[in-house]
Amino acid sequence: RDLHSFPTRRSSDLQHLTLDTTFFRSVHPGRAPAVLLAHGFGQSKDDTRAEAEALARQGYAVLTWSARGFGQSGGEITLDSPDYDVKDVRQLIDWLARRPDVRLDAPGDPRVGVEGQSYGGGISLMAAAYDRRIDAIAPQITWNDLADALFPDATGKGAANGVFKKAWAGIFFTVGASSTPCGRFLPALCAMYEKVAETGQPTQAAIATLHRDSPASVAGRIHVPTLLIQGQADSLFPLDQSD
Repeated sequence: RDLHSFPTRRSSDLQHLTLDTTFFRSVHPGRAPAVLLAHGFGQSKDDTRAEAEALARQGYAVLTWSARGFGQSGGEITLDSPDYDVKDVRQLIDWLARRPDVRLDAPGDPRVGVEGQSYGGGISLMAAAYDRRIDAIAPQITWNDLADALFPDATGKGAANGVFKKAWAGIFFTVGASSTPCGRFLPALCAMYEKVAETGQPTQAAIATLHRDSPASVAGRIHVPTLLIQGQADSLFPLDQSD
């Protein structure tokens, strides 16, 4: 178990963030292909330990981490934002590239796949769009467009005309809360949720933010082998999100 400090750019600032990580060496000698294993919303790296150990026994080098705002990691919850969570993943890949026991495709470019469920599935898709060093992804039960998922509309008019999934949104912000309203969420996301919860309707700014934090906004940039797994009985991210 390690606590690593990763500098992450936010606007013009250089932000130093501590992420709680665990690295599992492959049981096989030499350099091994790597897997970044991401956790679901409200969880931490500890929830992926059993899978990480199984992958290590199969010959992979595995890196698990608690996403910013979860577990023992610093920072605030940003819903897999390209400005925050994606940049964290890019620096985790940098770290893997410096490991003597991780296979490289080129200097600074490790052989690496990313897998995760729900929140972790979202970051696997987002990261693959922004970092071409990722070689394969396996996102499970995650979203294509978070705005459409939280404000579904059967008429085809889009999220602005959709019905607010108030219960699911409330669960998210309750799980992310501590002793203060919205807890460890980025303040801008907290304000967005409070506005939407009050009116039951998304603002155009909320739709834009949720779309930007979604694979739908960058799907054309994902060119690696991708295995999508979705649940038939999922009321939050149903099959249409994989479609």
